[in-house]
Amino acid sequence: MVDENRVDFQQRVTRIERAHVSGLGFEAVGTLGRSHYTRRKGWRVPLMGPVLVLMALITLLKALIHVRLGGDLYQVRVDAMWAGQGLEWLGALVMQPDPLTIWLSTHIGALI
Repeated sequence: MVDENRVDFQQRVTRIERAHVSGLGFEAVGTLGRSHYTRRKGWRVPLMGPVLVLMALITLLKALIHVRLGGDLYQVRVDAMWAGQGLEWLGALVMQPDPLTIWLSTHIGALI
């Protein structure tokens, strides 16, 4: 014969053990326990950091090329890319000198 009190007790113990495994044990009301710091299940892509680094590197590369070639020759080459065939317009769009590139170029040129 099955003792229903014992079955109920075992179910409660199992539930409490599962809660402890997930980090819910030993938490006081109003405090941040282990359950607060467990990572949420879900897919998160940390995309913003690598995109910003890539944009910074492209801008630095543009500034270095601008210093090396000079402003006039750099603009002539960008104009040649605009007149090119295929997807060269995309390269011209990326390599177009913007104010940040020109500012970096002047400061790098002063250092060199």
